[in-house]
Amino acid sequence: MAAFPDQSVDSAVASAVVALLSVVHSPWWLAAYAMTVAVCWSRVALRYHTVAQTVAGASLGAATAAGFWLL
Repeated sequence: MAAFPDQSVDSAVASAVVALLSVVHSPWWLAAYAMTVAVCWSRVALRYHTVAQTVAGASLGAATAAGFWLL
């Protein structure tokens, strides 16, 4: 059983990568959130996750990246 069954890990990873790249390199990397949206859309279109699960995953990924940055 997964640790967080009600969220999309794919969306979380995509969001965390973009957030960390924007902090480490340049805020211009925030434009790559378009790719995160594409990942979320694909998970919903393939019926692997619901919209709520992808939003929860993307939010968790961004929050995790922020937490690491603050350390």
